[in-house]
Amino acid sequence: FHVNLVRATRYMQVAALFAHHEEAEVSPRGLPVRFVECPAVQKPGKRGTEDQWRAYRQARKAQNLSVQSLATVHELRATLDAMGAAGRTMVMAVDGSLCNRWLYREPIAGVEFIGRCRKDAALCWPAPPGTRRTYAASCFTPDQVRQDPAIGWEHQTVYYGGQRRDIRYKHVKGVLWRRGGGPRPLGLFVLAPQPYKNSPNGTTQYHQPAYLLATSERLDVRTLLQCYFD
Repeated sequence: FHVNLVRATRYMQVAALFAHHEEAEVSPRGLPVRFVECPAVQKPGKRGTEDQWRAYRQARKAQNLSVQSLATVHELRATLDAMGAAGRTMVMAVDGSLCNRWLYREPIAGVEFIGRCRKDAALCWPAPPGTRRTYAASCFTPDQVRQDPAIGWEHQTVYYGGQRRDIRYKHVKGVLWRRGGGPRPLGLFVLAPQPYKNSPNGTTQYHQPAYLLATSERLDVRTLLQCYFD
């Protein structure tokens, strides 16, 4: 064991993505616009009192990474509005740890999210009209959508890996995510495994399929997918 170990400090970075590939065959660039310290709440020791543990549990709920991320998103949106961009939509491409109820359940004016979700997330359809239920009784997972032959694959061209590539995807609209988005309709994207080679003469290999949840029903498919790939 090392005697010089120190507690790590956690930071959250937000970058503005510039899609230079819209003008030339150039990869997108990210410009950091926020670098926020998000320290974790220190846990009481073995001799901590009940009051200390109660305060720790309350502080952990109020200072977790999702809450801090949501506050940063609101602050970014207010900054854009003050700079004269109130009419522009801010699309946040987030990783799997931020694809949760904190960011997806309550709509934020002028902000849309697209993030990677679990392949076994429990999704469902709205309940049939005339019932008192909000969610349908049966659930399905994104991986089941990928394997469902009744839902056909579509094609879209996006820029990634230094060139424009054709990708296959499935798009299902109006799904509900009880534990995440609640009654808010979401769009599910299932991306087929993308081929790649480690060397020009190497064998073709494939990435894992990706499962995305998007809050926007207004933005076109290409815009959302390109934001994720960027």
